[in-house]
Amino acid sequence: MLPNHRVVPCPAVRTVASGLWWLSALVLLLSATAASASPLILVLGLKREGQPTTKARQVVVQHLLRMGEPALSPGLGSAELLCTEQACLQRLGRAFSARRILGGEIFPNDRSFLVRLWIYDLDSEQPTLVEERCTECSEELLQESVSRAAGRLVDALALVTNQQPAASSDARPSATTTQPATTQPANPQSPQPAAQETTVGLELEQRPRCLARSYTFKRGLLAGALSALGLASLGSAIALTATDGDVYLPADGAAFPTDMLNNFGRTARTLYGLSAVALLGGAASFAPWERWTQGSLPPCPEQPEGRWTFRRGLAVGAFGSLALSGLVVSSAMAGLDGKTWGFNQIGTPVPYQMHTATQAGFGTTAFLGVGLAVSLLIP
Repeated sequence: MLPNHRVVPCPAVRTVASGLWWLSALVLLLSATAASASPLILVLGLKREGQPTTKARQVVVQHLLRMGEPALSPGLGSAELLCTEQACLQRLGRAFSARRILGGEIFPNDRSFLVRLWIYDLDSEQPTLVEERCTECSEELLQESVSRAAGRLVDALALVTNQQPAASSDARPSATTTQPATTQPANPQSPQPAAQETTVGLELEQRPRCLARSYTFKRGLLAGALSALGLASLGSAIALTATDGDVYLPADGAAFPTDMLNNFGRTARTLYGLSAVALLGGAASFAPWERWTQGSLPPCPEQPEGRWTFRRGLAVGAFGSLALSGLVVSSAMAGLDGKTWGFNQIGTPVPYQMHTATQAGFGTTAFLGVGLAVSLLIP
């Protein structure tokens, strides 16, 4: 009977076994890392008033990198920066080995902005959108809103990806839009596959989903200026019509054998025409066109207007336009005062007598200027 003994493996066998174990662990670690790594995001341009903005694009890239997302922003042409067509997005994705493409647009509204970002997943062919509003916004606050929207967009895409059930190879998911607290479908119709270039649903998502405030400071400025000029022109035309044919200079012996009469007919007709155009423009500025054309949309949540309201615009526009027109008319009368207007029947020159009217005009202009200053400076 053999004595008890232990079999001790040789050092070579132990080394090989240890190496195989560490190699297996390394392979599993690399596989898990590759599976969990985020796809490369190609950042296109953010359109603002029809042009891509470089600053907003840099803000998006920097925020994505801080979040640990691989982001790329290569030099592209203007058409490629504003690309929203499916064929164009796929071509850019292949060219830069990116599986996700990000873009967006900044919508200005007076001193407020709506930031709308979208990201398109080339694998699932699904766009996801988020919105961020900035009221009474400076340029610095706008860039902060762009940065927040980029972070929310990545979070929303991750949420949609985790919640999305496995789809069949011939089915294509619809576009998804995210609001500040929810993620919901925004386009119930899936895009139809076609050979020609088609958009990925991003342009359709840019239609307003609520009726924003339309009576802004700029609109008030236009409405006040046109309405005030129209009413002033109408009043002047009526006054000239009433004094047309009145005696301008009475007869004075040999110097003025007959009375010199006012002849304001053509001037009055011109003012009637100008007043009609200005009043029509003012009425169009007051009309609720948005409510008539988009009446089915619900009103957007009310945001604080701040200092520059529609009513302030009305006051600034009215006082400013009247003060400017009063200054022009008064200066013209001052230049004509004492100049020769014409000649009577015997050749005697007839001068303009506008001293009193000039003084009244400059006084009225000064009063309107004070009104303009008050409408601008009051809190």
